[in-house]
Amino acid sequence: MDYVTYIRNMVGHSKIFLVAAGMIVHNEKGEILLQQRRDCGLWGLSGGICELEESVEETAHRELMEETGLTAEIEYLLGVYSKGSTKLRNGDEIQCVTVIFVSHITGGAETEGNEETISLGWFSKDELPEIFSQKHKRMIEDYFEGGRGVWR
Repeated sequence: MDYVTYIRNMVGHSKIFLVAAGMIVHNEKGEILLQQRRDCGLWGLSGGICELEESVEETAHRELMEETGLTAEIEYLLGVYSKGSTKLRNGDEIQCVTVIFVSHITGGAETEGNEETISLGWFSKDELPEIFSQKHKRMIEDYFEGGRGVWR
């Protein structure tokens, strides 16, 4: 049983804190990798909820592999994002504390069409698609503005 299911069995749909981690992956052209999400059809960063006994770094690596098929080397911490809460389609309420790293690809092969990802794409600052959440929009803005060690 994963961590979220474990907690939800105790608290139902009540608002809970969750810890999440992800990556902004960039290439030599200055583009970032985004995933078109299966849950809403919009675009966002790779990332997800930490499992028990897993570090935020391990979570970021695991989620990148699950969602894109790629491995990456972390270069630095972009920031920690904790403001705002979300009510999910199923009625669950969450407030995520999200740790985002900046990284570059070291291996693997891009995989699309899995249970979480419709497609993958590389985008420059000026050609970004519609991003699914305000939090992801802010993370992307902070990255393109040269942010490091941001907290919001």
